[in-house]
Amino acid sequence: ELKWLMSSSSLTTMTSMLQATFIFVNVMSMGHVGAKELTAMAVSISIFEIFIEGPIVGLASALETFCSTAYTTVRDKTMVGFYFQRGLFAMWGYLIMILPLVWCTESIMLAIGQDPYIAKLCGVFLRITVLGMFPMVAYVAYDRYLNSQGIMRIGTFILMVVAPLHWINNYLLVRAQVLGLEFAGGPIANIISDWLLIISALVSVYIIGSTGTWGGWDLKALRNMTEYIKLAVPAMLAICAEWISLESISISASYFHANQAAGQAIMTNTIVLIARLNDGLGFGNSARVGNLIGAAKPRQARMAGNVSFAVCLFICFLAAIFIIFYDNWWIPLYTTDILVIREVKKLKTVGCLLMLNTSLNTVLNSILRGLGRQKITAITYLVNNNLVGIPLGLYLGFICQMEVVGLWLGACIGSMIANIILIVYIYMGINRKDEVRLCMIRLQRSRRSPELDVPNTEI
Repeated sequence: ELKWLMSSSSLTTMTSMLQATFIFVNVMSMGHVGAKELTAMAVSISIFEIFIEGPIVGLASALETFCSTAYTTVRDKTMVGFYFQRGLFAMWGYLIMILPLVWCTESIMLAIGQDPYIAKLCGVFLRITVLGMFPMVAYVAYDRYLNSQGIMRIGTFILMVVAPLHWINNYLLVRAQVLGLEFAGGPIANIISDWLLIISALVSVYIIGSTGTWGGWDLKALRNMTEYIKLAVPAMLAICAEWISLESISISASYFHANQAAGQAIMTNTIVLIARLNDGLGFGNSARVGNLIGAAKPRQARMAGNVSFAVCLFICFLAAIFIIFYDNWWIPLYTTDILVIREVKKLKTVGCLLMLNTSLNTVLNSILRGLGRQKITAITYLVNNNLVGIPLGLYLGFICQMEVVGLWLGACIGSMIANIILIVYIYMGINRKDEVRLCMIRLQRSRRSPELDVPNTEI
């Protein structure tokens, strides 16, 4: 399992890291424009992740479950493509529903007392970003579709081409003397990259040819979505609960001094970038667990989860050493403002604690996605992050006057409690052999037609 993890999950990890550089470069560029622009970028990204990216990733997690288990369970491999279509339609449907809210972001932020200049910049960011949402979602679904078949390298190759182009575009559109648009250049660079991703994906389809899992577009994917929604909605709630806990820090910090808000934006960006290592680990692990459960190999599925958990801890240990002891090297990459640097250094310890809990959540969540147990994650994180983490963070930050450190500490405690509950549930409350039976039932209920989707009883 460790050998498989190093060969396959290393590719999804690289893909995730390259995707994370999109936001990393955006925030880094704004750090050289101004403190308010940096704060506006951080708040805009928070809103985008809570209301758009989080729910989309949640919907995609159900796609991961169905595609990965169908690939090793069902005789008709075109069912993998069928589930891909179902997930894509669900994600596009969500985008259509959320667009009016995104378009009115500036008015909503002004109504809740946000700084008018920051609210205006956030509105600009999200309105421009709308132009890249639909291709971005299509690429997310396509990437999960390939991962479920064990094809990890395509997404990595695509990002290896598009990511450097994004870095160049970001510099030209934000900071260059000739084309530099300052704040508006960031989201414009994003939508260019979103379109390049889906165009590259279509080119890759032509190059690699058929994998035997695509049976053509089928409107039947819009029918009988009950089983898909049963997995997708809890996954959306779980991911949004975690991200709301994290992103509420950015939004709440914007009510403190601009230097504190800028400092926490830098630390958040760094933590998220490192956590992307474990995001990639989780994407690979979810597909692996789903494939093994579909192939009726529960013992090996358990081993896959154990190995991913251990590797996650090792990555966090190395990252914590880097953040704490090499701060004089990485912080100046963002800013040379002494006051902002001082605020970043205050958050080093609690930032590492949050990074550990966020990373563990990613791996634990990936195990449960592979098993189709998104509902457990949703309940756990909704209760602990939203009813414990956020209120506690607001209390420590505003009432106890710990400010940004208090916000981060509250999020850490809520996430830590949730992770402890999930660890106990995964290792003491799950019968892996029974999960194989439940997998067969789930696929049978969500089938396209009785004749085609017969479970592979030869396994």
